[in-house]
Amino acid sequence: LKGTIIGGSIIQYLLEKSRVVTPAPGERNYHIFYNLCAGALMDPAVKDKFRIGEPQDYWYLNQSEAMIVDGINDERDWEDVLASMEVMGIEIEEQDDIIRTLAGILHLGNINFEKGDNSSQEDSKVENKDMLELAASQFGTSAEALEKSLCQKDISNNRETMFKVNNINQAQDARDALAKGIYSHMFEWLIQRINKSLAGYHTTQENVAKDKKKYNR
Repeated sequence: LKGTIIGGSIIQYLLEKSRVVTPAPGERNYHIFYNLCAGALMDPAVKDKFRIGEPQDYWYLNQSEAMIVDGINDERDWEDVLASMEVMGIEIEEQDDIIRTLAGILHLGNINFEKGDNSSQEDSKVENKDMLELAASQFGTSAEALEKSLCQKDISNNRETMFKVNNINQAQDARDALAKGIYSHMFEWLIQRINKSLAGYHTTQENVAKDKKKYNR
């Protein structure tokens, strides 16, 4: 029997979210981040648009000290990623949103915290406001809203919502939880988007097959 695959469906299975913020010693984070950094070096437009530097510039990448892996060409892989998105019918605006999300995660990981201004509480605030503004701009929100989400948490019941400040360690945990959550949601969206493209291709092939049968009668 001979045949050709004309469609498919992808499912998510056990995405290792912790890898986004704490890659194992001697191992890289997800390759797409290094691909993006390589793409920024290749294309000044990518570098300027998403404010991307080299892997060693980012805490989420440099803490494992594994920047280069034998047999992996990040420049070529970046080109393959762009080509694959085009083949899947992912529009330029959607591609930019994906890249912007990845860049935002890297910038988010570089946000540092210090003791806040409240002398009576163990609170926190962002130390490097420039990195806060950079991450916020990539996520399409304000620096104030992002800092608030990191440095305090909401406690709600049926009648009211209260706000409790985070200390420095809690703010760091909130930063990492946000990065993992954003990456996970982006990954889920991308799977759905690819499946949508595959379903459309499958439908097109079915219609072509039906037309052939109709005209061959």
